[in-house]
Amino acid sequence: MAKNKVIVQGSEGYIHQYSPTEVINKSLFGSNMGNMLFYGSVYNVAASNKDNIITSDISEESIRNADYYLMPQANLFYKYFKKNMENYIVKLKKLDTPTILVGVGYQSSVGEENIKENTELDDTVRKFISEILRHSVSIGVRGQITKKYVLSLGFAESDVDVIGDPSIRFFGKNFDTKIRQYKPFNPDMKIAVNYTPSRYDKKWGDFINSIFFNYSKSFAILQDTYEFYPLLWKYKDMKLPKVPDKVKSYDLPVSKNNTIHWQNRARFFTNPEKWFNSLETFDFSVGTRIHGNIAAILAGTPALTIAIDTRTLELAEYFKIPYIKLADLNEETTLESLYIKATEEMPKFYENYDNVLKDYLRFFEKNNVPINRDFFE
Repeated sequence: MAKNKVIVQGSEGYIHQYSPTEVINKSLFGSNMGNMLFYGSVYNVAASNKDNIITSDISEESIRNADYYLMPQANLFYKYFKKNMENYIVKLKKLDTPTILVGVGYQSSVGEENIKENTELDDTVRKFISEILRHSVSIGVRGQITKKYVLSLGFAESDVDVIGDPSIRFFGKNFDTKIRQYKPFNPDMKIAVNYTPSRYDKKWGDFINSIFFNYSKSFAILQDTYEFYPLLWKYKDMKLPKVPDKVKSYDLPVSKNNTIHWQNRARFFTNPEKWFNSLETFDFSVGTRIHGNIAAILAGTPALTIAIDTRTLELAEYFKIPYIKLADLNEETTLESLYIKATEEMPKFYENYDNVLKDYLRFFEKNNVPINRDFFE
């Protein structure tokens, strides 16, 4: 029986071993290292015969010759990615290969969960989804907010499956879901701190900086590649974008003069295993980055997300990851209170894990994708 040829977008970093410099220079995970988690999860679903069926070549010719094309996506239904969708439409109109959209999200600010009409964006999203559905049975979306948006465009319930972000299933059935016992909070804890410079808000910015100032064992876990720029001296051949002028004006660890960098309290990762191994040594992860906190949870470390947009909010709600809305962050919020909240709520995440793994399996089965059964069972 012939083996199915499956193309997994973004999988090259899993097929080959690359140095940090090669990962960045080849732009294997784009400009955000969080991408490697959801690319990796989709790769692991398909990789039962990795030497024969997985390829990262996504040219029209290779897709035409493949049996399936898996497209892990993030917040694609967003005004800044309109051109990306238009390019996908042009490409897919030429092809008949089954194409599966995995984990796509709609994005707006928290507090704006009610869908706002944007005719130009909505028309593009409608055309894009229609083209995807010509190639598949349904699309996998990140949460109820995205599903509500898609249904508002005229699509049917059966066209949309809520599956969250692929990342949380990185280890599939092998993820340890036992309930953890956490130590009482103390100021000497090792804290992983993540944040989103491009979505800066003084409210969370002041809180993040208070952690760095008050807790000597707090470390910045960086994700956007321009955040690595102050560390370029360690990687002289790495082709990094410079920190945008707007971001430079924010009070965050993105410049060479920031205390966090000269105290060697900034870290970045271009390999998921090294990311997990590092976060396993931490006591708590907190910040605005959903993937930074997912990485911590996958490493067994409790985490709490500061939900600054609907994308992070709907993921935290679907997965039952502890979170606080930005609007609820105030002068009385302490790191200790968030740690207590996270450790009290983490059992709900572990109890829910099997359900979200089953949702993931049902989605691939519904779309008739040949999967790695060992990943699920």
